[in-house]
Amino acid sequence: MLIRPKNHNSIEVQLVNWIAGLVQSNIDLANVLVRLRDSYRIALAGGLAADANDIIAMVEIALRDAENTRN
Repeated sequence: MLIRPKNHNSIEVQLVNWIAGLVQSNIDLANVLVRLRDSYRIALAGGLAADANDIIAMVEIALRDAENTRN
């Protein structure tokens, strides 16, 4: 658990916010990778992943958020 500093303009606050965003981005990327892997396995087995459009949308959002975290 991250402890939030009291001085809202401090470098500590900026670091805590950046780390929180980085952690959330990592969680989001991991979740979408699991769905992408599962969809790929269905496709390999000759099936059709019904949620392919949802997965691609999640990938786009996760990648955009990850890019925003880098900046």
